[in-house]
Amino acid sequence: MEIRLRMKLQLTKTLEAIPTKRFRVYTAKWNRERLLDAILDFGEVELSEMNEPGFKRRKISRDCIDPRTRREVLAELRKIEKLFGSLPRVNFEENSKIPIYSNEELREILRETRKRAEFLLMLKDKKLAEKKLKELENLKAELLKLEDRIFSSLSSRSDLKGKSCEKSYTKIFRVLCKLDIHFRQLFELAFAAKRAKADPIRVQRILEKATKIAESVKRKLEDLDIEKTIFNQIELKLNEILDCLKKLQKLVQSEKEKESSLLGEELERLLVSIQELRELLADTGNSLLTKDVLYPLEEVVSKYVEEARPLLEKKRKLEEEISFFKKFKTNEEEARRLEREFWDLVKRLVASSMIPCRGELSQFIYESDNNIAVSGWVPETLVDSLERHLKSRLGEMVDFRVTEEEGPSYIELPSMIRPFSLLTHKMMGYPKGGQLDPTFLVSIFFPIMFGIMFGDIGQGLTLLVFGLILKRRGGRLKDIGQILVPMGVCSTIVGFLYGEMFLKEIYDPILFSPVHEPIKVMALAVLFGLIHLNVAFAANITNKVLGGEYLSILSYGGILTLMMYDFAALAAYKNGGDVIATFSDPLFMVASIIFFASTIAILLVAKLRGHGTMEGFMEVIEGVIEAVIGLLANTLSYLRLAGFAISHAAFGMMVSAIVGEESGISPSFIMVMFLMNMLAMGLEGIIAFIQATRLTLYEFLTKFFKPEGRLMRPVSVQFQVP
Repeated sequence: MEIRLRMKLQLTKTLEAIPTKRFRVYTAKWNRERLLDAILDFGEVELSEMNEPGFKRRKISRDCIDPRTRREVLAELRKIEKLFGSLPRVNFEENSKIPIYSNEELREILRETRKRAEFLLMLKDKKLAEKKLKELENLKAELLKLEDRIFSSLSSRSDLKGKSCEKSYTKIFRVLCKLDIHFRQLFELAFAAKRAKADPIRVQRILEKATKIAESVKRKLEDLDIEKTIFNQIELKLNEILDCLKKLQKLVQSEKEKESSLLGEELERLLVSIQELRELLADTGNSLLTKDVLYPLEEVVSKYVEEARPLLEKKRKLEEEISFFKKFKTNEEEARRLEREFWDLVKRLVASSMIPCRGELSQFIYESDNNIAVSGWVPETLVDSLERHLKSRLGEMVDFRVTEEEGPSYIELPSMIRPFSLLTHKMMGYPKGGQLDPTFLVSIFFPIMFGIMFGDIGQGLTLLVFGLILKRRGGRLKDIGQILVPMGVCSTIVGFLYGEMFLKEIYDPILFSPVHEPIKVMALAVLFGLIHLNVAFAANITNKVLGGEYLSILSYGGILTLMMYDFAALAAYKNGGDVIATFSDPLFMVASIIFFASTIAILLVAKLRGHGTMEGFMEVIEGVIEAVIGLLANTLSYLRLAGFAISHAAFGMMVSAIVGEESGISPSFIMVMFLMNMLAMGLEGIIAFIQATRLTLYEFLTKFFKPEGRLMRPVSVQFQVP
């Protein structure tokens, strides 16, 4: 009996938006904490402000946990629930026994929880342990590469020859840089002498200065610790420059015109020799040194240290994790202890995340001199349960009152149906309490409409797999995945009846081929429309009965409209759609009689409601237009199901014509079929989804659904109770 009652209650929650009642609770001030704990434990109530004479809002006490830390705790708890299936239940009486932690202590508990969660997952999943081992091996290989780079960089700065002799490439780099400066000065002086050759005195001074620089360079060559062959080449070239400078000085001192003519040739030769020496110096530096000597040693070492630090830290953590894993794997007692510690830490996180809830909940506590009060909304099916729960916590020192007021709607959908609320609650709104919630009906009919338009075994299975992947990934994509799964199932089933797979007809259709038998698929579409609209009118009648609007059953959309519509549809079916034969059919005559009876009923209902005669006639005219034109347009609108089913099959025929029926399996055939199927799934799939949505919102929901309600937000949602 109890099981049947629970099933009935769950069915009621699924089909109907449960109305809520306003409750008020009064008790003594010393029960403040117990009242808060009792409400948070019960959960299925929404708290609101109250306007009670003699009661004032209580000041909010600030909790010790900052919002950022609490968000981290809640995110970790959601992750744990996803990985391990559930969280430990902590009631608020037990919660009061757990100490209040500081933000730093909570973060430490978070770190320990994450560490133990990884160990438990590694114990349960061998692949995860293997992944950690492989990650450690890759990290060691990365560190070895970094080590090679460090040694390579340092070896480019100092190359050890034996134990006693050390050659510093950094020193060579600095000496070569100084020599390059001197050679550049020599070149500039030689060029200045060439331009001033008409002034012997000035040329003499320039050459003397150049000679001093060249002799200084020769002395500095001794600091250049390079191979003997290269050193001798540089020294030889420098001696040539010194000899040329001495010869030039003698020529300047000579007063002969012939000697003077040779001065220009010698200066040109000097410029060439200096440039050759500079080139030799550049070749020497480029062949001996690497780019590492361009930067100071301190900067290079600092860069490698910064690069190595995170890798070493990660290596340390991985080695620690693997060490712990091996320890717990070989010792079952240690593994059980680890699991106990993990769940104890999780329980502390759950309890700590509830502490701010109590502080936030305090804003809904109102106080008088001796009493406190709280007000809110509770589903009418849970009124007695809430009263019993409060009395079990507060004893007889509680005054529980319930009043009949129009409040929010309590809606609790099963997890399989909940994603379809995107098409009902998100797009249109929420029903009032006591009205049918259309989400359950939409979850049945929407995938069927999509399947009729998009019937294909291969594409349906692809859609199903894609939906399962999105569902498993979680987050915002989970709801979309849960909608795609039944759509994929219906598409596969209808594709099986059509005999289509990946745009090709692979066997004779069990039902019919949409493109070869369009009349049959159009008949199926209209039949589905009749069923869909019948369900919509039945839902409208149910809403009128649930709302106590018994007279409205006789108006448009009520029982008379339903009977008239069905008799007219039967007459049209009986006569094969022949208009003249249908009009003369007795069933249609019955529908006409009901139609006229419904117009009289509309007029009588208007009178009983106190409407004037003209207003009543206007309601009759509106009902007649809706019944004649509206119902016909609504029914014909379902022909779009047939239209898109035919277009899908026709697209498959076009693809077959492109690739050829007898082309066989070839790379080009596979490529073209893949691209065409992707195009069909992307373009036709979206169009079919849009058309199914349109039929749902405009043809179906408008017949009975009035989104005039507001969703009740239980305290678990209001205050993010885990």
